[in-house]
Amino acid sequence: MGCIFSAKGRDFDVDRFLRKAKFKPKGAWKFVDQREAFHLVMKRSRLKTIRVWHKGEPYWSRKPNGPQHKHSGFSLDVSKASFDNLRRPIQDAICFLKANKHVLGSLRRFLGVESRDLGFAVNRVRGAAVQWETFPIELLQKTGELDIELTLGFYPPDESGRKKTKPSTKKKRTRT
Repeated sequence: MGCIFSAKGRDFDVDRFLRKAKFKPKGAWKFVDQREAFHLVMKRSRLKTIRVWHKGEPYWSRKPNGPQHKHSGFSLDVSKASFDNLRRPIQDAICFLKANKHVLGSLRRFLGVESRDLGFAVNRVRGAAVQWETFPIELLQKTGELDIELTLGFYPPDESGRKKTKPSTKKKRTRT
C-alpha cells in the first residue's frame, strides 16, 4: 500500500466509532474482520479496511496465547499506488483528507483516541547513500489541522527485479 491511515487508543471504542463513521474515499471496500459493526460501515463507505483490532485480542490469530493488543484501532487503505513514486500516494492522501475532513475531525475528538497517523511507504533508491522526500505544504496543513501525524517508511528495493514470492515448502526431488 502506498498510504495507510490508522487510529488507535487504549480506551478507544473502535466499533462504536466505525458504526457512526461515513468515510467518503475512493477505492473498493472490503473487510478483513467479520464483526457486525463493520458490515454497517461497509454499506456507508467505499474505503477498504485493512485491519481492525481490539484491546486484549491476540496480535496473530494463529497464536491465541501470544502477545495481545494494548490498544484498539483500525487502519484504512488510502492509496494503493506503487512504492516507487511518492507523488501519487500524496495526491490520494490529500483527496482523502479533503473528502473526510468532518469524519477525521470527529475522530480527533472521539473519546479514547490517542493517535491518528497517515503512513507512506517508499522504496529506497537503489545504491543511494542518502535519500530524502518532501511533503507538499497542502498535505502538511491538512494533517496539521486534524492533528494527524505523518510517517514515512523506507523499504529496500527488490534486487532481483521480480515479485517476491513465498518460499516453497515442497521438497525438491533430485536424481541420483
